[in-house]
Amino acid sequence: MESIREAGASTGVLEKALSKKRKRILLVLLLAVLTFAGVYNQYWRALYHPEVAFQPMLPETQTGFESGTPGASQSAQPDGVEDPRGPGETKAEDRVDQRSQESGEPENNGDAQEKNGKTINFLVLGTDGNGGAVSRTDAILFASANLETHQVSMISIPRDTRVDIEGVGRTKINHANVLGALDGGVHQGTLKSIQAVTNLLGVPIHYYAKIDFQGFVKAVDAVGGIDITLAETIHDPYVSIYLSAGDHHLSGEEALRLARVRKTIRGGDFGRQKHQFLLLAALAQKILSPANIENLPELFGIVKENFTDTNLSVSETLSLGIAFKGINPNQITYNQLPGHAIMAWDPVMDMKLFFFEPDIDGVKKIVAEAVR
Repeated sequence: MESIREAGASTGVLEKALSKKRKRILLVLLLAVLTFAGVYNQYWRALYHPEVAFQPMLPETQTGFESGTPGASQSAQPDGVEDPRGPGETKAEDRVDQRSQESGEPENNGDAQEKNGKTINFLVLGTDGNGGAVSRTDAILFASANLETHQVSMISIPRDTRVDIEGVGRTKINHANVLGALDGGVHQGTLKSIQAVTNLLGVPIHYYAKIDFQGFVKAVDAVGGIDITLAETIHDPYVSIYLSAGDHHLSGEEALRLARVRKTIRGGDFGRQKHQFLLLAALAQKILSPANIENLPELFGIVKENFTDTNLSVSETLSLGIAFKGINPNQITYNQLPGHAIMAWDPVMDMKLFFFEPDIDGVKKIVAEAVR
């Protein structure tokens, strides 16, 4: 009898253990199903409704661009500090970013503001350093992409463009990254550059990516190199590059050398800006080619590792890539800012320097055409 009771007790314990195990298995299966459903839903949204899945957020320097309505809020002037602006003039509102550091809100005009949420603006910053070191922005490219028409407009901003930077005065736009980085690190340098660009162009920046020399080389090599067509021969002993006119397949190192050519080409810095645009467009075209769409998350993961700062996520890039897959050169327009050269005092370097003085009316016209 005793052995029967013990056997019965053992059977009861075994049944309880099996019951618990079944519950755990069911719970794991339920979680797996829910996870799969969430991932599939995200993929479905990205594949068939990229305009819904891709919802840009403004970086923390910008707060006056809500609902397509431009404007900068008034901020109280600190006690004991006289506002140099006259009656009726507005002052950009300061706000604290995620690092609890103040960054002025960019000024803007409403003429080129997006109207329907279908336009996404990007800022690409190329710095002239390596390993995330504090450095100037050697390349500044603004891009505006329309999710409905699939048109992309790109604008080069000369690195010597004279802009007003709060707390500094009128200086070169490529100093913004250095000033911000010295004040608060790599991200603060990005925010300072975004502020300078939004003040100049009058439109918000939704997404940004900053990359240095080393990162650019690795990014190009990660996609197997890029293809470009040159209108004329490039021979520059300063950066050790020789390329004949025509088609070329470039490695990361060759692409970087071409991006730096300035002294030996027609147009000088404007010629370099054009090359930088061609290289960036070629890289984007390679990544967004139909053959690479399936590998987009992996490709972007590799490329993103080489960004020193960006707010683009893999899922957002997947949505964007699907929306613009197979884009061709006819869908991309390119512009350079109008203006003229001047010599003026630079408060950062404390000496007279060469500047590119932008034609503000001309800038407004170009931006209005680009951002639709």
